[in-house]
Amino acid sequence: MLVSDSSWEKLALYQAHSYTQSYLLEAYKKLQYPNAETSSYTNCPTFMYQLESASIYYKQAMEAPVCLKPILLFYGLTQLIKAALLKIDPTYPSSTSLLAHGVTSRKIKKHHYSFLQDEIKIQKNGLFSYMSDVLFHMKHLEKDRFSMEHLLAEIPELYSPLTTYKLKTGIPLNRLGSNLYSGSASILDLFHTQAPRLQEILQQGSSASIQIHQDKDLFFLIPDSYRCHSCGLLKYNTYTQTFHLSKRSGSGSENLAELMVHFLILYNLSMIARYETEWWMDLQHTKPTEDYPLIHYFLTCTQTKGPYLIEQLLHSI
Repeated sequence: MLVSDSSWEKLALYQAHSYTQSYLLEAYKKLQYPNAETSSYTNCPTFMYQLESASIYYKQAMEAPVCLKPILLFYGLTQLIKAALLKIDPTYPSSTSLLAHGVTSRKIKKHHYSFLQDEIKIQKNGLFSYMSDVLFHMKHLEKDRFSMEHLLAEIPELYSPLTTYKLKTGIPLNRLGSNLYSGSASILDLFHTQAPRLQEILQQGSSASIQIHQDKDLFFLIPDSYRCHSCGLLKYNTYTQTFHLSKRSGSGSENLAELMVHFLILYNLSMIARYETEWWMDLQHTKPTEDYPLIHYFLTCTQTKGPYLIEQLLHSI
């Protein structure tokens, strides 16, 4: 069974009013929200419709040509994110400013444009900043703009194509058994630190307890709950069922939760698909650089990874 099939089957469980109302009620009580019962009834249909709408977008994207996929996938992911926010914030959206995307892409230069070098800028207000704060407790991002190349490097399923084109990637850890992984001791040199400090770094932003033991190699004991957020320097690879350790590049992208990474790339691609038609269609016909295969690999990956990340998130938060 594909990850996408499994994720959508689990998300389909929320298409029962009684179950979902109880699910939201429990979440709101945990938040100690004073109007928990009323809000759970009020928000239940919205929550269900957001997930249903998202599934329609994703299903259409699976069948659509590449030129339309980014638009459908971006709006599908946005609907999934809004459902996750509604579980954490019963009043969402409390203002119209939260409905804006919260990011901007720069206007494409007509000559010598490279998708990998393109950047996206984070705005102070809007969905992206609110999602970062509410879902991942990231109020102030280290950087306010990110390149597509750095963002793609934070998706572990893209390790193979990125390596082929000699681009930056994370470091794959070897799976030894249930929750046990190994990596070269040279990882410590990359981080200029020792195992205890690396353990502290990897646990930042996560309630999961990670243990690192150093012998000839490094041995990582990573609980299942860590993959739920796929946040920080460790990202979960659904293809290989292992983790990749991000390299610190100074770009700040390595600290982003992977859901945030997918949102940013899809936003930029959806804007290109809508407003840069000449470049977008020419790319698909001429395929002059590595831009096309990397975009293709990303779109194939995000079709399954986006729903997986949300399903894991709804289960854990």
